[in-house]
Amino acid sequence: MEKQYTYYRYIPLVISLLNIFFLSKYLEPYLNYFIVLIVLMLVWDIYERTQYRRNKKENEIRIETNFDDVAKIGPFIIGAFLFFGGLAFLYYSDSTNLVSQLLVAIGFLFFVIGFLPIPSGVIKIKKGKLRFKNANNSEAINIEKVKRIEFRKSNILIIEKNHKVHIVNYMNLIEKDYKTIKEFLILKLGNSFEILP
Repeated sequence: MEKQYTYYRYIPLVISLLNIFFLSKYLEPYLNYFIVLIVLMLVWDIYERTQYRRNKKENEIRIETNFDDVAKIGPFIIGAFLFFGGLAFLYYSDSTNLVSQLLVAIGFLFFVIGFLPIPSGVIKIKKGKLRFKNANNSEAINIEKVKRIEFRKSNILIIEKNHKVHIVNYMNLIEKDYKTIKEFLILKLGNSFEILP
């Protein structure tokens, strides 16, 4: 089962950055590469968000989950912590420290991510599979195996032709979402299976 990551994935990143900062004199030859890699990952996340917000992801729709409220404030908290922490280290250190400068940059990128919120629930069609993801779990089912999809307020049921049931929990579906999802699935897949709101 795949995992869909939200802002919780950044908590170990922040802890790692702090540990690395305090151990920087031992890891200095590798530290800058690691932090630059983190910056590149965050820039890629911003790119993906802007692509979705500009409707460039044709085979994907996003829907609200129960985790989205927390996910919307997470980048601001992490960003403030890193940004102001990096500034404090720059101010109190006797020289300009590249790690501190990169922490400021990473904090700023988290702020940018915070201003580009997107729902964490994903319905995607990719390589002949119908994929449902949220913060906790992910289901990928071959399209030809799907018999029926049922939408409920807090979950999505995917029933295969062999009666195997897949459940995507913690959704926050409203009436508008049922219509949007149904239109998306019919547009992309036709009437190859039954969709029940």
